[in-house]
Amino acid sequence: GRHNVLNALASIALADDLGVDFNLVARSLASFAGAKRRFEPVYLSSRVRIVDDYGHHPTEIEATLQTAGSL
Repeated sequence: GRHNVLNALASIALADDLGVDFNLVARSLASFAGAKRRFEPVYLSSRVRIVDDYGHHPTEIEATLQTAGSL
């Protein structure tokens, strides 16, 4: 979701400041799998998308629904 984008941007900025090669940063971000059961795809087809999300707090559930709504 949005927080992952913000975290990725912060990582890119820090890596740039430290002089890390951008290609390495891009490969690392591309291979990032995220946390288990946090909007984890379970089934994808052209018409249906099923995700597993452990969100159990109202704030987490709201973030999950916002992300799902933006797809």
